[in-house]
Amino acid sequence: MALNSYQKTADKKEKQNITCLEQMKIDALIFATFSNQEYPEINKMISDGKPVIQFFMQTHPGADAILFDDELGTYQAVKYLIQNGHKDILMLYKYRIGFPQRSNGYRKAFEEAGLEVDDRYLYDIPYNDSIRGVIQNKIQELKPSAILAVNETIATSTVCALKEMKFMVPQDISLIIYDDLPWAAASKFTTIGHAFDSAGSLCKNILMEITGLEKKHTPVRLVIDPMLIVRDSVRILTK
Repeated sequence: MALNSYQKTADKKEKQNITCLEQMKIDALIFATFSNQEYPEINKMISDGKPVIQFFMQTHPGADAILFDDELGTYQAVKYLIQNGHKDILMLYKYRIGFPQRSNGYRKAFEEAGLEVDDRYLYDIPYNDSIRGVIQNKIQELKPSAILAVNETIATSTVCALKEMKFMVPQDISLIIYDDLPWAAASKFTTIGHAFDSAGSLCKNILMEITGLEKKHTPVRLVIDPMLIVRDSVRILTK
């Protein structure tokens, strides 16, 4: 399937940024990639013995990696919704090659509860100029009792869509946002958060250990578990 204009623009910008960093002759690189591409410029940095740490997705086998278990985070969110009586749970997400499959976490929570998964509620949302309208159409079609919105773009569009539809959270529909964004916390939305402070400390430790090494080291792969942060955006349907 051809990449849409949003993805093409992001890939082009990412390539430009990496080329720029190479020209600057940087001493180390910490990066979070948008795509699953493996860049020769980064591989050259690795072969030259420069510290390279990648976040969220492991695209370069020779680099150290600090990852977050998004499949587990999705499982925690969906399990919490099911425990509160929700079965019609709409997950709005964007599939990206190379990233953990969030849908696996959704399916695991349903299977553990003895419930059948309706694939219509797993919606890989397109990035276009009318995300809000797409979300509204999906809500009208499926009438979910709860929504799990993955990433900031989808989450903000979901909140706007619900306001336009005059839906109140959690009275009319429950909502969990993946990533503990400041505005989501201020709005008392239940979220899936990540220990970014821990990631920063791990990153610092890795750099301190490998900086100055005269020989290549074996790349490390660290996975940080997410956490469910319960607030006031999920309605209890069962006691």
